[in-house]
Amino acid sequence: MFKVNGKVLVPGSSFILGDIKYPPNWLDLSSMEDRDRLGLSKYSPPINNEGPVFHMSDVKEVSLEEEKLFVCFRKTRKWVRSLSATDWAVVRAAEIGTPVPEAIALERAQARSKIQQIQLLIESATDREELRTIFLEEE
Repeated sequence: MFKVNGKVLVPGSSFILGDIKYPPNWLDLSSMEDRDRLGLSKYSPPINNEGPVFHMSDVKEVSLEEEKLFVCFRKTRKWVRSLSATDWAVVRAAEIGTPVPEAIALERAQARSKIQQIQLLIESATDREELRTIFLEEE
């Protein structure tokens, strides 16, 4: 992480310095000379060895439905990324009529099927223990 003018700059986030807005990948792509030119300095957050950085009063009870949403997100994200990576072929087919390659169509069908299976499994969970078992299962 870096700091400038007392503000912490987090990698992957855009930032404004003067009148210029820097894109989210600027810190990743810039050289040390570029960072020095802007007056950025390295920053390491302080380490808290005295225990958790949150208070138990900050923790809210999460419903089973909210936990199901979290588990569904975590268990399906690999398959959703697979769909996202091939969206270009579907858009191209819709816009200019070029057919979606057969391999991509098959991959997308398998991903949608897997997502649906995971969603049905998670929806069928009746308690947290069952949901935990689903979450910990290997793909």
